[in-house]
Amino acid sequence: MRKYRYYVITPFSRWQHFPAVIRLLFEQKVVWAPVFDADLPLSLTFPSWVEPHYCPPAPAGFFPGYWKTNWFFDHHVIEPEARYLVLNDDDWYEPGFFDKLDNRPGELLICSMNRGQHQPPGSPHPGGILDACPENLRVSYVGGEQLIVSGRLMHEHRYGPEYEADGHLIVKLSQAHPVEFVPEAQVYFNYLEPGRWDR
Repeated sequence: MRKYRYYVITPFSRWQHFPAVIRLLFEQKVVWAPVFDADLPLSLTFPSWVEPHYCPPAPAGFFPGYWKTNWFFDHHVIEPEARYLVLNDDDWYEPGFFDKLDNRPGELLICSMNRGQHQPPGSPHPGGILDACPENLRVSYVGGEQLIVSGRLMHEHRYGPEYEADGHLIVKLSQAHPVEFVPEAQVYFNYLEPGRWDR
């Protein structure tokens, strides 16, 4: 039994990753909120812990992942005491990730991001670890997957259209509310991307 209720929002498009992601999140005892394209040509049945959403296409110039995440917050009843996270459809959580979060109080948490051992050809993101610490609380040094935020704080905030909107949102939240850093908890960036991780 977890101390907090967790909603994991996934802007979903990479169907090849669906079996792995649903298996990962089933083991975490969370509510999964995948956000699919509204014109999805499939009819899917989900277990009770999955709450799917269906979103129209993003406007021109709006980063699709942020558009889908905003759609979730605009069309879901937000629980003030619940915690909300974004997990992209090629990311991962380390074993025990949510146990580490459950041990920390607060409404605005920042975990660490492990970006793997390699930078695949064509990727703008190097490997290495973005530690959860005050020095990295700035745009391009903190990613949206590192944010764990209460519904109460997130209720009035949305992502902008630009690629680095996650960093801007996190900085804005951190300027208005106390931050609890959880460096020992790691989200695995692009864990399912070929060539990034040694496995």
